[in-house]
Amino acid sequence: MPIFHDSRTIFIWIPKNAGTSIVSTFKDKSKQFLGHHKYSFYQEKFPVEFEQYHKIAVTRHPLDRFLSNYRYSKMA
Repeated sequence: MPIFHDSRTIFIWIPKNAGTSIVSTFKDKSKQFLGHHKYSFYQEKFPVEFEQYHKIAVTRHPLDRFLSNYRYSKMA
C-alpha cells in the first residue's frame, strides 16, 4: 500500500505518473490497497497517519501522460 510507515510518508498514486517506480523505490512489499486512490481515501481510511505523515505525489506534463496512456492501451 502506498503508506510507508518507516519514512512516515503517504504516496498519492496518480495513474501514468511513475507510481510503480516510486513504490519499488520505497521497497513496499505489501499489496493491500495497492493502486490508485484519491487523496480523500487516505484522509478517511487512515486519519491518524494522514494527519502526521508527509504526503507526496508525482505529476507529469499532460501531453506526456496522455501519450503514455495511449501507448499502454495499444499494447493490450
